[in-house]
Amino acid sequence: MGDPRVRSEKLLLLAVAVAVLMDGMDGSVVYVALPSIATSLGTDTASASWVTVVYFMMLAGLILFFGRIADRGAIRKVFVSGFAIFTLASLFCGISDSLGMLLVSRVVQGIGGAMMAAASPMICVKYVSRSKLGLALSVTTLGSALGYTIGPAMGGIVTDLLSWHWIFLINIPIGIAAIAIAMYAMPKDGPTEKRSLDFPGTALLFGSIAAAIYGLEISADPTAGLHFAASMAACLILLALFALRELKFHLPLIDVRIFKAGAFNLMILAFLLYNLAYMGIFYLIPFYMDLSLGFSPSQTGLYLLIPSAITAVICLPLGRLSDRKGRRWFAVWASLCLLGFNVLLWLMNMDFGLWMLVPVVVLMGVSWGLAGGPMAGRVVEHAPRGNEGMASSVMSMFIYLGCGLGTALFAAFFSIMSGAPGTSFSMLSIPEFTSGYSAALLLAIAISAVAVLLSFVVKDSDIRYSDVDPSEVSDAEKVDRDPSLRT
Repeated sequence: MGDPRVRSEKLLLLAVAVAVLMDGMDGSVVYVALPSIATSLGTDTASASWVTVVYFMMLAGLILFFGRIADRGAIRKVFVSGFAIFTLASLFCGISDSLGMLLVSRVVQGIGGAMMAAASPMICVKYVSRSKLGLALSVTTLGSALGYTIGPAMGGIVTDLLSWHWIFLINIPIGIAAIAIAMYAMPKDGPTEKRSLDFPGTALLFGSIAAAIYGLEISADPTAGLHFAASMAACLILLALFALRELKFHLPLIDVRIFKAGAFNLMILAFLLYNLAYMGIFYLIPFYMDLSLGFSPSQTGLYLLIPSAITAVICLPLGRLSDRKGRRWFAVWASLCLLGFNVLLWLMNMDFGLWMLVPVVVLMGVSWGLAGGPMAGRVVEHAPRGNEGMASSVMSMFIYLGCGLGTALFAAFFSIMSGAPGTSFSMLSIPEFTSGYSAALLLAIAISAVAVLLSFVVKDSDIRYSDVDPSEVSDAEKVDRDPSLRT
C-alpha cells in the first residue's frame, strides 16, 4: 500500500513526471542552442561544451550520494530542495551574460538535477500504492524519454523565436508549480535514520570524475601538456583512494568488489564506450548543421526530434522482447547502428549528399532504442550474484559519466584536429571545421567498432534475479534491492 498521508497520488506522480522531464529536457535542450551560445558569448566549441559537460558531471558525481540521503528518510527534502535549486539556477542560467556565469549556474542546476533524479524513483516506491507501482515507475521512464525527445526541438524553436536565454527561463514557472504540487501531495519526512553517509567516498569519486573531464577539456590547448598529465594522474590517484575507501566502509556508494567479474567489466566498458561515441557526436551535430548545412536552430531541433521520437516509441517493446529472446544481439545491433550512422555522417561530410541525413537520424533513434533497455540490461545481468541492485546504480551513473566524458573528449579532439584550438566558433572557416569534424567522426567509428566487438564476445547470462541466494546479498545491496528497507 502507499503512504496514507499522500493527498493525491495523481498529483504526486505529476510532480515526479515534471521532475524527470525537466531533468531529461535540460540534458538535451542545450545541444541545439550551443552554436548560438558559443557565438553570443564569443567562445570556441571546446569551451562551449562545458555548458553541457558540467551538468552531466554533477549528475554522475552526486546521484549516488543524494540517493543515500533520500534512503535515510529525507525523500521529500531531497526532492523539493532539488526542484528549488534547479529552478533558481535556471533563472541565473537565463540571465547569464558571460560563459563563467553560465557555467557556475549550470553547476548549481546539475546539483538540483542530481537530487531530483535520485529521489524521483524512491517517491514511486515509498508513496504510491503497490497496485500502481508499475504505472508509477513507467511515469518516470516516459517522463525522461519525453524530456530528451522534446528538448532538441524546443531548444531550436525557442532559440530562433526568442534567444537561447529562454531555454532556461521557461523552467521557472514550471518549477514553481511543480514545487507547490509536490509540497501539497507529498507527506512530510519522518525521523531521519542514523545511517552513516560516505562523505569522503563521495568527495573522492566526484574529484576523480572532475579531474578526468577537466583533463580532457584542456587537452585541446597545446600549452596544457603538464596540466593534462597532472589531471589524469589526479584522476587515477583519487579513483584508487575511492576504491580503498569503499572496501572498508560498511554502506559504500559502490561495492567495488562488483568489478571482479570479467563479463560485467566488459559490459560496463561497452556501455560506457557507446555513450561516449553517441553523446560526443550528438554534441557536434548541431555545429555541423549550423556551419556546414546552414540550418537554423529550429531546423536542427526538428531534425534531432526524429531520433528521440523513434527511441521513445520503440524502447519499451524492444526491452520486453529482449527479456524473452536474450539481450546479446540487441546490444550488438545497437552498436552496429551507432557505427552505421557515424559512417553515414562521415560520408555525408565528404559531400555525398544531404539525402543521408534522414537515414542518419533514423539510425540514431533505433540505436538508442536498442541500447536503452537491452544494452543497459546486460550490465545488470552480468553482475556478480547478489549485486544486481548495485549494478543498476553503477549503470545509471555510467550513463551520465559517458555523456560528460563523451562531450569533453569529442570537443577537445575536434579542436585539436581542426588546427584552430581556442578559435571562436563564429570565426572558424569551413575547412577548419570540416577537418575537425571528420576526425571526430573517425574517432566515433573506431569507438563504435570496439563496442560492437565487446557486445558480441560476451554471451547472454543464464542468471536471473530470482536465482540469487538472499544469504549472498550484502547490507548495502539489501537497501538497494528491497524498497521496504528504506522506510
